[in-house]
Amino acid sequence: MQKGFSGIFLRSWRHSCFSLFARRYLTDAVSLSMWRLQRGTVARAGFGSRLSGGVSTGQSAHRKQAPQQRLVELQAVGSRIAERRRAVECASPAKASTIEEDEVSKESALVTYYDKIATVGSICSSNPGLGTQEPGFKPGYELPPLDEKLVSFFEPATIALHRLGDYRGRQVNVLNLVGNPRTRTTKTFASLVMVARAIQHIRATGESILIVTPTSGNKGGALRDAVLRALECGLVVPDQLRIAIVVPKDSISKLWSSTLSEDAELRRLNPVFICDAEDGSIVKAMTREFVRQTSQDLKDRYNLNVWHTYDLNNYRMADAVRAFFEIDQLGPAHHDTPRIQAQAVSSAFGLLGHQFGLEFLSKNGVDVGDNRRWLLIQHLGTPDLVLDLHYGSFSRENLPAYTLQEETGLYVQNEQPFFPVRTYDVEEVIDSTFYSRNPATNELVREIMSGQGGEGIVVSLYECLQQYPKLRHLLRNTDLSLPHDPRDLREWSMTMVLTGALNAIDRDLVPSASELLIHVTGSYAKQDFSSLPADHLRPVASPDDMRVAVVEASLAPFIPKVRQAMESFERAKR
Repeated sequence: MQKGFSGIFLRSWRHSCFSLFARRYLTDAVSLSMWRLQRGTVARAGFGSRLSGGVSTGQSAHRKQAPQQRLVELQAVGSRIAERRRAVECASPAKASTIEEDEVSKESALVTYYDKIATVGSICSSNPGLGTQEPGFKPGYELPPLDEKLVSFFEPATIALHRLGDYRGRQVNVLNLVGNPRTRTTKTFASLVMVARAIQHIRATGESILIVTPTSGNKGGALRDAVLRALECGLVVPDQLRIAIVVPKDSISKLWSSTLSEDAELRRLNPVFICDAEDGSIVKAMTREFVRQTSQDLKDRYNLNVWHTYDLNNYRMADAVRAFFEIDQLGPAHHDTPRIQAQAVSSAFGLLGHQFGLEFLSKNGVDVGDNRRWLLIQHLGTPDLVLDLHYGSFSRENLPAYTLQEETGLYVQNEQPFFPVRTYDVEEVIDSTFYSRNPATNELVREIMSGQGGEGIVVSLYECLQQYPKLRHLLRNTDLSLPHDPRDLREWSMTMVLTGALNAIDRDLVPSASELLIHVTGSYAKQDFSSLPADHLRPVASPDDMRVAVVEASLAPFIPKVRQAMESFERAKR
């Protein structure tokens, strides 16, 4: 191999040029990204050549196969992944369930409704022009044929329905969407479907994919877990499917450690970028600019497609499964009993996916009922959708006037029942998950709510803590729980939505004799996961910093070969 690499260099460059270039290549990360030897032939040799386990990629015959040494390295990584997964499963026996069997999806909901999801994907493919669409590469919406490996891959996407009973004349049901113990977030559903689409693209083309997304923690964590599951299940090898996430510094406490960070090679291929920015919009802008500047270059040189996944279609394709499960379990919304879908939201992607599923069922002859409403729950840090719903504007000038109550030190108001009566801070952020300002989905949300009705309510941390003991009691017979000490919470979505729903009932914002379906989209405490160590994070301040890290990871397997070639060349000169 050394002789072959030397031959390539000796035929391509004059001796003096090669010596200068090789030294710069090995010492300067920026120079790595400019490596053009044989127009990327060497760099591409280990990428997109084939899948492990005999999976056909459909790659054209002229494309070079990965070197045998690289295959051995990838197989070793796969073995380490499998061993770690078995160790975790043995160390963490399943808890005994206290839920009635007919309330839980025992197998993955994505497997149960796989054919419907595939059909919904074809609809998404024909309707790409939504306001959330990002430019650049995206795989098709086709899913791979369901087989044993994919069934294992989709395993954690379970749904459970818990009937909590009557609360002040309203029936309260909870839809548990956080059954994946490695994420505890509903983002698992969309992440698994997106990765399945990526797998199908890799099989069909032999091209590699780098998923890139800004995240406040949950979305990026779920996508990282889905990529890891694809590796564990033998659906891809590490340099065929990769992920890079960009996280604001305030969300570091929400990052979960896993094999994707604990294994050195996987950590290099799948970086977690930390941006010293408090505003999530800065992280979004940096990610978008990285994709704009770098996508074509990475594709041309390394056969690596960069997929920016912030697109409503990527989520509503999977979140439609909520509607399929709801109708199977609860039937249509009865005319005399309004069914209210409640969720803590940032941009309301999940509820839009649920609505998309209902519309799909209705168009295919399924009675879903016509007495439906939404209840949106937000916090004071970003109450944009609630403001837009009630005032037709995102302007914070429409917030009620709060006054400082001297005897309690709280800010209080009694003008608007849609906003907290008491709060510690009129701009408080309960959870960094909810960071979207001026969400691009507002027109879609407004259109749906103007047609079927609904309300929005904002909650405060003070109110969440006031309701906290009651919430723990309500959940006592479910597979959902809250820690004894609320300070241990790292994800507040469930606490926020339950608080908002109870407050809305207490203030008569929810019609009497109605039925609430509360979507639990995230909840975990510090005891539920191991935090990502600081030395496993990569600080970035610009798109260029991200580009350097991605290129370094792309070329890392070939650096030893270049060193060997340079040493051989130096010996030949002597």
